[in-house]
Amino acid sequence: ADERPQFGDKGRSDTMILVRLDPGTGCMSMLSVPRDLYVTIPGYGQDRVNVAYTVGGPKLTVQMFKELTGLPIHHFMDVNFIGFANIVDYLGGVYIDVDRRYYNPPGTGWAAIDLQPGYQKLTGRQALSFVRFRHDERGDFNRMIRQQVFLHEVERQIKRWQNITKMPAVFKAIARNTISDMSSVGTLLDLANTLLDLNTSRVYQAHLEAST
Repeated sequence: ADERPQFGDKGRSDTMILVRLDPGTGCMSMLSVPRDLYVTIPGYGQDRVNVAYTVGGPKLTVQMFKELTGLPIHHFMDVNFIGFANIVDYLGGVYIDVDRRYYNPPGTGWAAIDLQPGYQKLTGRQALSFVRFRHDERGDFNRMIRQQVFLHEVERQIKRWQNITKMPAVFKAIARNTISDMSSVGTLLDLANTLLDLNTSRVYQAHLEAST
């Protein structure tokens, strides 16, 4: 979520991804929704999909997602920008094959980023800039792909953090930096075990595109 309370801003959902973990088949599926997609927000009316978070927080966003997709949603996790960067740093960074040069200098009005292409470990701040970048020819479309690639790499690399003595601390750090209906560390550890059992070659990615 993009939250800026210092400006009196209630925030909006910057990124929305519906993730399905299937322990029966050992696969993970991801569906991204562009933040500029116009939808019907329950009890509010027609507006951009990210407005649901502004007017009703995670609860209304989940309800809107259910009506938009027709799918049951069992849990949600809300992470703001600072929390995202903190989690990545706590994990020791995430290795990503950066596909091209990403550069926005400070002071342009856009989030600063300076990444060279190639396989490298991203810090929390670098990872945040990478997944939020949208200043190219396909804007939000390419951003959704990068976000899904990043989540896939986190899932693929999670076995680096499988040390049994460290996993509870990892998920305590995640709990501290997120808002979720999965409030107990035990529930998060159950989720971790599901992730560890997934087949990293069976990750399916899809997205919706807005039209003008």
